[in-house]
Amino acid sequence: MEHSTIGKEYGPGRIVRVECCEDPTPEQLRIRDECFLLLLITHGTAVFSAYGREFTAVAPCLVCFDESEDPQLVRSRDLRCWGVFFHPTFLNVNLTFSRLRAEGFDETAMQHDFFLLHPFVHHADPIPLTDGYRLSLQNSCRELRRELAQQPDWYWSCRSRSYVMEMLIALERLYAYEQNPRGRDAVQDALLYLESHYGEEISLDSLSAFCRVNRTTLSRCMREATGLTPREYLLQYRMTVAKKHLAFTEMPIKEIAQRCGFKTVQHFGRLFRQREGFTPAAYRTRAVQRRRAELQKEEVRKG
Repeated sequence: MEHSTIGKEYGPGRIVRVECCEDPTPEQLRIRDECFLLLLITHGTAVFSAYGREFTAVAPCLVCFDESEDPQLVRSRDLRCWGVFFHPTFLNVNLTFSRLRAEGFDETAMQHDFFLLHPFVHHADPIPLTDGYRLSLQNSCRELRRELAQQPDWYWSCRSRSYVMEMLIALERLYAYEQNPRGRDAVQDALLYLESHYGEEISLDSLSAFCRVNRTTLSRCMREATGLTPREYLLQYRMTVAKKHLAFTEMPIKEIAQRCGFKTVQHFGRLFRQREGFTPAAYRTRAVQRRRAELQKEEVRKG
């Protein structure tokens, strides 16, 4: 079964290798040799068979499947979920299945700010979600499905990529937390809240109320754990997401600024230049040029 979207008015006939659907059928779970599948399970439980084992996914959680085989839904109860089907090259043309599994890819990925996609390649267990992350990811799925269906302008493909990227940024953060568990505490709660609400206005009062600690204690604990205050951490995370959008999409900079929680594009541009030494537009150009040049060198070295 081919999981892709075909361009209509804007880019007619263009094949974009991504699809998003609610409550995918067993037939739609056929992804072997075609694509990755990110399942956002929002309600109920499911038992899957894949990679020589059975495992249970309990909502809310994320489940990742790669293209090596078709996952089987063994049984479920009150299951509601979203399925995001994508070929890694949808994120960037260089992210082929073979490159993702090649020796030294992690180093290449870090150098070019690629997604590692470890939860897919390494067959990760289901990754639990906070309610904040569940709601944020559900919204991304809805927006992705709407964008693919309506294709409102020439940016529909880039905008669709941006929603998938935001989900993968969350996935990789949560996967890292699962790999290095520190136990839930006020700092962990604060980080998860900031990362799942970064596009919104967040006050220190609302954050401390969510974490059930006072402002002074939360700020001190976060600085001890991360070296940053809550405000500084939020800005850093917003910049992380914005840089991904700049490097891997052609979305208008104004739209990126709004999506990442900046009040105006001018405010975003000023802060970005202070931190990175370039304007957002210059950063985008340099990121693409640098990636292209370095990957060409890599191909030459490999012969």
